[in-house]
Amino acid sequence: MATYRILGVKSDEFKKYQTINYCEKLLEGLNQEEVDNYSVAFGKIYKWLATAIQLRKQDIIRRKALTKKARENRESRIKQ
Repeated sequence: MATYRILGVKSDEFKKYQTINYCEKLLEGLNQEEVDNYSVAFGKIYKWLATAIQLRKQDIIRRKALTKKARENRESRIKQ
């Protein structure tokens, strides 16, 4: 957990169970209060994982938007 990088491109090969969407589906139906009531330690892990997933998805969306904008700028400059 300490060495996980939320931001930036991941260049490694990933198995299906290592994707953000798969991890997010595992957390469906759970909430912080239920997990904390079960175990404080699991509650902390749940909170970290939920936050990491949220931030990672935001980073992916941001990078895709920047790439799209850069592509559009390049195409408009080529046309000029």
